[in-house]
Amino acid sequence: MARIVACAPVHYDRRSGLFSAASDEWTCDVMGMGRQRKRRWQDLSKGQQRALGLGALVQFALFAFALVDLIRRPSEKVRGRKLAWVPVLFVNFIGPITYLVAGRK
Repeated sequence: MARIVACAPVHYDRRSGLFSAASDEWTCDVMGMGRQRKRRWQDLSKGQQRALGLGALVQFALFAFALVDLIRRPSEKVRGRKLAWVPVLFVNFIGPITYLVAGRK
């Protein structure tokens, strides 16, 4: 399978995070494998910022609820060892939901 390679004289300015064509350096990019500038909070639209904020709030609330439930619940009412469930809770969304569904008796 042939790869498409694009080469161009490019300079990357670390301060601004921008590329410019005024350079003696050549940069080659295998199609789709180039380095992209990280998106900053300011680059996101208001809707994207709200969605990320809401997702983070829901994730934190799930984590906190599951952790408090694990701490307060007696060991006899937890499937497996309580200490083993703590690292599971740190897995985004899936960990707390897994504990709440499968970890409690």
